[in-house]
Amino acid sequence: MRELFCFLLALNFDCFVSGLALGVSGIRISMRASLLVAGCSAFCFGTTMALGEQLLAWLPVEFLHSLGLVLLLLLTLGWIVSFCGKKGGNGISGLWRRPEKLDSNADKTLSAMEAFLLSLALALDNISGGLAFGLLGEKPALWAGMAAAVTFALLAGANMLGRLLVRELKRG
Repeated sequence: MRELFCFLLALNFDCFVSGLALGVSGIRISMRASLLVAGCSAFCFGTTMALGEQLLAWLPVEFLHSLGLVLLLLLTLGWIVSFCGKKGGNGISGLWRRPEKLDSNADKTLSAMEAFLLSLALALDNISGGLAFGLLGEKPALWAGMAAAVTFALLAGANMLGRLLVRELKRG
């Protein structure tokens, strides 16, 4: 169970980076917006886990477990490539470079629509991770709830940390 929880932390690390980037830019993510993002991530994670679990009834278990491990490997390789390779401003990496672009009305607080757009970008990892988890035979309800909690904690916590860091740097 500890390994799977660590996987959820790694899977949702982009939530931490996004929350920190927005916080350092002075953009506040409200509790409501954080809950919306966490809910969307949990929905995507749980839905694809359930899909993976349903596939277990139709295809050989050994094949699906191997496929789940291959998907996790490809997901990890994708993270490495996106971290080391591209310099384009698209997707979530573009958000990290220019977080103020997400705040379309420039009010320094994420609206529900802005939070929903952020959740779509952040949920992509949860879709592939959820499918892989489901293929490994894990229980969707438990892990979708865990995904929501981890997403919420990382996003809201990092946003508060980013705003606090900026405030302290301005003081000192």
